[in-house]
Amino acid sequence: MRNKLLRILPAMAAAAAVAFGMAVSACTTPDGQTENLTDKPLEGQMLADFTEGEPTTVFKSDGWGNGDPFNTYWTADNVAYTDDGAKLTISQPDEPIKVPVYDEDGVQTGETVYEYEGGEMRTYAHYGYGDYEVRMKPAKKVGTTSTFFVCTGNYEAENPVYDDKGNLINGNPWDEIDIEFLGKETTHVQFNYFVNGEGGHEYMYDLGFDASEEFHNYGFRWAEDYITWFVDGEPVYRIDFEEDEPAPSTAGRILMNYWCGTETAYEWMGEYSNPGNEGAEYEWVKTTAQVEWTDANDPNLPDEPDVFDKFQGDWADYEAIEPSFESSVEGLYTVENNGTSANITYTDVEANSYQNVSTNVTEVAADKNWVNLKLTNNGEETSRIRINVVNNEGASEVILNDYGYCGDYLLDKIDGNFAEVEPGETMDIVIKYKGTANSLELMIDSANTSGGPFSGDITISDIKFAKEGEIEDLPETPEAPEDLIINEQPVAVGGSITSNNGPYTAKVEDNALNVSYDSVLGNSYLNVELQSTAVASVNNTFKAKITNNGDAPVNIRVNVQATIASTENTNACNISATMNGETVYTDTQWGGSMFDNIAAGATVEIVIVYDSSKQATNVQFMIDSHKGDEQVHSGNVTISEIAFSDDGTVPEEPVTPPAGENVDLVFNHDDTNYYTIDKDGVAAGEINVTYTAVPGNCYKNVMAQVAELAKGNDTFTITITNNGDSAINARVDVLGTTAITVGENPNNQVCNVSHIATGGADAGYTDTTWGGTSISVGAGESITLTITYDENTERGAVTSILVFLDSHKGDSQTHAGNVTLSGFSFSSSAAGSEE
Repeated sequence: MRNKLLRILPAMAAAAAVAFGMAVSACTTPDGQTENLTDKPLEGQMLADFTEGEPTTVFKSDGWGNGDPFNTYWTADNVAYTDDGAKLTISQPDEPIKVPVYDEDGVQTGETVYEYEGGEMRTYAHYGYGDYEVRMKPAKKVGTTSTFFVCTGNYEAENPVYDDKGNLINGNPWDEIDIEFLGKETTHVQFNYFVNGEGGHEYMYDLGFDASEEFHNYGFRWAEDYITWFVDGEPVYRIDFEEDEPAPSTAGRILMNYWCGTETAYEWMGEYSNPGNEGAEYEWVKTTAQVEWTDANDPNLPDEPDVFDKFQGDWADYEAIEPSFESSVEGLYTVENNGTSANITYTDVEANSYQNVSTNVTEVAADKNWVNLKLTNNGEETSRIRINVVNNEGASEVILNDYGYCGDYLLDKIDGNFAEVEPGETMDIVIKYKGTANSLELMIDSANTSGGPFSGDITISDIKFAKEGEIEDLPETPEAPEDLIINEQPVAVGGSITSNNGPYTAKVEDNALNVSYDSVLGNSYLNVELQSTAVASVNNTFKAKITNNGDAPVNIRVNVQATIASTENTNACNISATMNGETVYTDTQWGGSMFDNIAAGATVEIVIVYDSSKQATNVQFMIDSHKGDEQVHSGNVTISEIAFSDDGTVPEEPVTPPAGENVDLVFNHDDTNYYTIDKDGVAAGEINVTYTAVPGNCYKNVMAQVAELAKGNDTFTITITNNGDSAINARVDVLGTTAITVGENPNNQVCNVSHIATGGADAGYTDTTWGGTSISVGAGESITLTITYDENTERGAVTSILVFLDSHKGDSQTHAGNVTLSGFSFSSSAAGSEE
């Protein structure tokens, strides 16, 4: 868990750096009201009483920095709790701290140097509208800032989704409300706020006293249409937001920090030098705001402390073995064993191949339960290595790892333990295991779930085994579940279940299949399989009920697999599917029907029509493993009333609604001017859209009003032509009148139900939870989307068409493109069925 934290939290902190960077040029001209304020006093329940010691609601930032203009690297040692409260300090390490900087592809682009270490506290939870109050005493020291604020940004999300390189793609908007004290001028306090990254609202308030001399109360009331700041219970500054004026609206963490700046910030805060005992002091924090969500990846959550027992002996007292590593596939890994080390080089390792190098350790590991080894990355790219301590004496291989660590941090564990070794880095790894080991196995870049092919150069050295504590018995290999009886035929359960060393625990009771899991990666595409050739091959419809017994929504992709491939990409022969009678997305290009956001406690009925001419063999359930994220998921589902039939109507080709007459749509954009719309040089009924600097997370679009054209129809067709030199990502929303709640999305206004894509390589995807039909259009490609929409829902009548071009990718990069939109038409599928 901690390894993942170290990747997430630096990014989280980096966004805050931008916030303070913008605050450097503070002004004192108020945007709001300072006189005749009548706001009632702040209220609130105690969130953190620092005079009682370390609270369970707050954690110390530790092990990252925010980047320029911060010259302070956060460490837990700079946060102290005493009977007087919490104190944040600044100290100077013996040597400056150098932190590598990487781009979104994981390539190092430079480094950030911090001359000082500082203290910061953050809440685990995110809070929304309400009253916020702190009792604090800022430091009187030139070059420093003492703060209290609420903040979030595109570095975190309640339900994070990551791309194949581990970059968050659905981050929050950057909203923030600040109280800041400059150590050079503690008779004043600065108020500020940000909305989706836009700041420039600084106001410097004259306190009439020196805040550094004794504790005072400071706070703010955050409402939907105003913010009022308070000092000692009195309202002193208020901003009111007009109906169309942007205001902070996204729940954020409560933060308190004490920092000094780089040269960039000298004009604002002064130059810092000579650290002393001074610091920002805090007695308590109160709030009326409710917890909106808590990040499960936060360190040391009260209900999940990162605590483990380390090896207590001295590894220097143990002798390193002389391994004899071999590649699982001849020539895939080149192995040079040399005494107590082995060098492994490779150039063509595929993701999800799970190939490895291994060495026999039967004799040296006898009566042992700990192993220590060093991994050195001699290459130029990060290597992700899964380490398995194995017993392979039985019918199947059993992985014995209990837990592993490097220094003070636990290693991620999915069967084996994962180590991510940076270029030039050596990791000293310790693993505790159960049972009797006879093989040590390393999957070097082959357990990656995406990317590749991979190359690298790794040295494995100083492998040592030891016994400490009791040796736990070899875990019993779970028995395979009993067969299901489907259509009066026995059907075996297989796939990635525990009896096959997979993460899913499968049990059959009362002819229903129960599946539980606690360590499924969202991009692993593992599955539970019904080996149902006898009944699947003579039918064309699969039916079942799925009950979500867990506490969170579950996402399931179901593939009806066949002997004959449906496309070059898949052997899944699904044609269409429904959930509780409503059509869901079936990907006929890459395979599978998507049953997403099945609510906790809900039971749904699924029906899949498949192409029996492809010789169906089995049914695969990818339970929370097809989400494409790097999160670890857990849950429990029951699949019951499973049956096959030949009830389904199987069309020879996907049904395309009848084409309507082309219409001329008038597209516009908002005042951000990200897109240039041009009708010159293109045919009638077409528009050309060019752009040079569209942020991938701005969600800007070009829009056409279509209320009259859409009325009475249920299909919209559009052709997207990419005139540029690189692929673009487009999303088309058919927008209704009213937003409704769908699954985890409380603001779904999009009426798209399904689509058919023709003319390009990508099949696209219609997201019925968050909305829109998304597709990748390659350079020079022209793709036609035929989108089915539904006006007969609570969203009401269709009002407009929105086209997002490279603005919905969720990244912070800017994108350029040249796109022609054409072939606009509306039609009704009912008209086609009457012919």
